[in-house]
Amino acid sequence: MDEKIVLVNVHSVTNAGDEALLISALQQLESNFPGSQVLLSMNDPQNYRGNRVVWSFIPAWVLPLSSP
Repeated sequence: MDEKIVLVNVHSVTNAGDEALLISALQQLESNFPGSQVLLSMNDPQNYRGNRVVWSFIPAWVLPLSSP
């Protein structure tokens, strides 16, 4: 059975450390769950150039972008 995995709290690939953590996490998921579908929930989805499905960071759906 192919698992569906959502990786949450991914920050941005424009930060080298965050990108390295993302790459490592994806490699480990692929190694341990071959054939799984991995979806990313990112703070900065517009800069991601990989081949994964990407959503905006989940709180962005419910929280206002600015406070009054």
